[in-house]
Amino acid sequence: MNHMIVRAKKFLQQKKYKAKLKETTEKDGIILLYHSVHPTDKASETKHLHNITPEVFEQQLTFLQQSFSFVSLDVMFERLQAQKSIQGLASITFDDGYASVLDYAMPILRRLNLHATFFITTSLIEQKILWRDQVRQIIHHNREADFIEFAKKHDECFVDLTVQNFYKQTKSPKFLSSTVVTACVTEFVDMVGLPPPKALFSYCNLDQLQSIDDQYITLGNHTVNHYVLSTLPKDQQYNEINDAKNFLHKIGKPISKIFSIPFGSIETFDQSTVQILNDLGFSGFLLSHGSKLKGAREIQEVLPFETNLSHLTRIMPRSSNGWFSL
Repeated sequence: MNHMIVRAKKFLQQKKYKAKLKETTEKDGIILLYHSVHPTDKASETKHLHNITPEVFEQQLTFLQQSFSFVSLDVMFERLQAQKSIQGLASITFDDGYASVLDYAMPILRRLNLHATFFITTSLIEQKILWRDQVRQIIHHNREADFIEFAKKHDECFVDLTVQNFYKQTKSPKFLSSTVVTACVTEFVDMVGLPPPKALFSYCNLDQLQSIDDQYITLGNHTVNHYVLSTLPKDQQYNEINDAKNFLHKIGKPISKIFSIPFGSIETFDQSTVQILNDLGFSGFLLSHGSKLKGAREIQEVLPFETNLSHLTRIMPRSSNGWFSL
C-alpha cells in the first residue's frame, strides 16, 4: 500500500511538472545545474552538498527530454546573442570538479547522447581541498562552535558568526571575505586533525580531464579557488579567472566561452567581474537560482550595472522531495 501511495504522489508531481514545463517550453529554455552525481543518498554525508544520485539524474534527464531539445550551452548562448529563440531548448551544466561527474554522470550522458558543460574550479584538479568542503567537514563533525571560538581570536570579522547560520554566513558576500574564511578554515581543520573528505568529495585529476570525450563534455571556467568574487579586489578577481583560464587551455580540450559565477547570485560578483570577463574574451556568464522550475530568462534579475555580455540563470534539480519547486 505504501509503495502505491509513493507511486501516486510521484505521478501527481510529474503532472504538475509537465504543466509547468509546457508553459516554459512555449516561451523559454532551461539550464540545469548539477554538482555531484554520487550513489550515496545518506543525508549525513550529503548535507549542504548538492548531490543527485545517478539513478535520479538519469530519470530527470529522460523526463525532461519529453519536453525539451537538449543543446550545448554555447549553442544556447550563440542563439541568444544572435537574437534567435531559445524556447524549448535545454542545457546541462556541472560546477566545481567532483570526480563523480566523470565516474557516474558521463556514462549516462553517453547513453542518452547528451552534452554537458563541466565548469572546473582548477585548484581542485591539483587536489587542493575545496574550502566549502572543509566547511562541510566542520559541520559534519559538529565543530562549528569550536571553529567560531578559534576564528574570533584571529579576526574580528568573525564576531557575528553563529552556529545556526554557520554554512550560509561563511559564504555570504555581506559577511566575510572568502580569502579570510578559507585561511582560517584551513588552519582550524589542520589544527584539530579533522579527517579528509570522504570519496564523495573526491575531485577529478588532470589525466581524467585530458581523456574526456569531447562529444559529451566541454570544460568551462569556474575560477581557481571558488571564492565569492565580490569580496575580492579587482586584481585578485583577475587572477582567479585568468589563472583558471590558462590552466584549462593547457589541458588541450575545447573550452566554453561562457563563465560560471561561483555561488551564482547577483551579490557574488560585481562590475569588476564583468569587466574582467569582457577583457578576457568571454561571451557570457551564468548565475544560479535554486530548484524553482523556471526558464533561463524568466528568473533573470536586473543587474546593478550595464554589460554587453549575455547572461542566463540555471536551476538546480533536487534528488528528493520533488525534483523541482513550483
